[in-house]
Amino acid sequence: ILLILPAVFFPKNTEAAAAAITADMWKACGVGALMVIAFFPGLVLMAVSVLGIPLIPFALMVYAAAAVLGFSAFSVLLQAKFFEGIKKAGPIGLPGKVAVGYALTAGLIFFGKLIPFVGGVLTLIGLMLLCFGAMTGLGAAWLTRMGTKPYPAPAVPAAPAQAPQPIIPAQ
Repeated sequence: ILLILPAVFFPKNTEAAAAAITADMWKACGVGALMVIAFFPGLVLMAVSVLGIPLIPFALMVYAAAAVLGFSAFSVLLQAKFFEGIKKAGPIGLPGKVAVGYALTAGLIFFGKLIPFVGGVLTLIGLMLLCFGAMTGLGAAWLTRMGTKPYPAPAVPAAPAQAPQPIIPAQ
């Protein structure tokens, strides 16, 4: 239910974060990795300063909100790729898209625990997808400033103009 809340109350923000992941997934992943790595050192720096101590709960809330918004956006993309792969129509509404995307990840983990031999691999794939989605979603939340600014699509370089063919006189 927690992942559906951004899609219900902040649909434009969720769509903006999903567009950022679609436009530049690796940049969002890199920024998200930096956010994951720098989170605890940042909290330690806040804890040793007198002015930073009251900001620690605020930083934790903003980080959690960014993670929820980002993983909701990643779930939208995950379900879109899944239904594109099986050539079926997916859910229409944004909350349904988020729910189905999360259910795919949770289903891999859940069924991985039930299946005896291959289940470990399914659980590993589900956990890797969960971690990648959360990290990429954090990066998308940063790139779009929590979905308030649209992420510009990367500029596609223009094809070089072809030189005109020389006119060869007929002989």
